[in-house]
Amino acid sequence: MRGSFRILLVFVLVITGLQARADSIDQLRSWAHEALNAELSQERPNLNMLTALGLPLVTDVQQTGNADSMALIERIVRKVTHVPVEERQCNELAAIHLLSRFFSRIDRGFTSEDFLDRVDGCVGSDSLFDLANALVFYCGHTDLNHEDKLPGGLERLLDAQQPDGLFLPEEGDAWYYLTSHALLAMHYCKADPGRIRRTHEAIERYLPQFQKIEFTDGLAESLIFLRWTGDPASGESSYIGYLRGRVAPNGGVCFRYSRDCEQHWQPVARVWQLFLEAGKR
Repeated sequence: MRGSFRILLVFVLVITGLQARADSIDQLRSWAHEALNAELSQERPNLNMLTALGLPLVTDVQQTGNADSMALIERIVRKVTHVPVEERQCNELAAIHLLSRFFSRIDRGFTSEDFLDRVDGCVGSDSLFDLANALVFYCGHTDLNHEDKLPGGLERLLDAQQPDGLFLPEEGDAWYYLTSHALLAMHYCKADPGRIRRTHEAIERYLPQFQKIEFTDGLAESLIFLRWTGDPASGESSYIGYLRGRVAPNGGVCFRYSRDCEQHWQPVARVWQLFLEAGKR
């Protein structure tokens, strides 16, 4: 009898855990759908927002076949392609390429083969943060040779790596976001594995601190970026459990959690994508 009770208890705990994951994903999806529908009612919607939330939209369709997510993807394609490419600014072209790249995973890509010729010269590399993002763009989201587009760019970025693996900006940008994007740049551009490992370990060392100070965006971005390098963080499930508790009942997530904090699409996109990917395991 006692053994049967234990089996029942384990079953209940497993079901409860799966239900909690499903509920949080449903909440995140609901927040993202509402925010995207509102943004798409604007004449010129925020392309950065569409791109950030576009990736988990695609993942949601791939994993769950959610019809509302698919409908939003179709609506985004119509909205974005309504404006002629010739009228787009440089910073818009890169976001459009990423959107099309993401949507191509479900056969909804919408840019032509020569589209990247229009993007050429639009991806900045002046600051270290811009350089890291440019390397992520060319190495991770195009089939182009980064050395042709950013000669010496990877070497310049690597020169900024500190002995402890962190990257410190020249000015302005926060060290964390530079470091996290530098990790992706090194990974996508196939930098020396020892260099990648040094920064990977540096980011992992800060995960407990991010949780302690309620830096939800930094924690979520760290976990998803570490996953994208093929080496998820140690104790990932525990951190995900913490993040699940920081998803508001309406599905919103803040950069830093506090009472009445401002919810934002970027941490929502990070957490939603993380939860979807972690659910594969």
